[in-house]
Amino acid sequence: MMTKNVLWIAALGLLAAILPGRLFAEGVSEKNATVVVTQSTKYGEILTDNKGRTLYVFEKDTPEASACYGTCAEFWPPLLLGDGQKPVAGYGVTGRLGITQRRDGATQVTYNGMPLYYFAKDTAKGEIAGQNVGPAGAKWYVVPVGAATFAKAMELSESPPRQGSSTGHMGMSNASY
Repeated sequence: MMTKNVLWIAALGLLAAILPGRLFAEGVSEKNATVVVTQSTKYGEILTDNKGRTLYVFEKDTPEASACYGTCAEFWPPLLLGDGQKPVAGYGVTGRLGITQRRDGATQVTYNGMPLYYFAKDTAKGEIAGQNVGPAGAKWYVVPVGAATFAKAMELSESPPRQGSSTGHMGMSNASY
């Protein structure tokens, strides 16, 4: 009996050690993923999830289509939804949230048509380690409020606002899907 308990505890410990990394490597699936605005960054008001984790866009993506799979998605997990779920625009989100189907069948959240991702090296609320990462033509950028296109996201996030300035409107939005 004692041997069985020890085996179960060991199996659960192994599962707990492996599972979070495996889930993160495949993308972060949220029930009714909520995208909100965080204002206390050197890039002004940017998009985060409801836990304060920074969201990014990828320069190689096209509207409504991800170009990040395999190893790329391990380092840049997409913001995914569970079956039948919809993205929710939280406080301060002024753009349009939507979805796109990834070629692996998963449903990824988009902002004004731009697929959204996390950066695996951002491990805590408020971290922004993925800004401007990558070679020319394949860089990653935070998503400033009001970025209607990738070019605008790149422009806004490469030139941080001066102290005391604001890049977006902090009113509530009903645009949720």
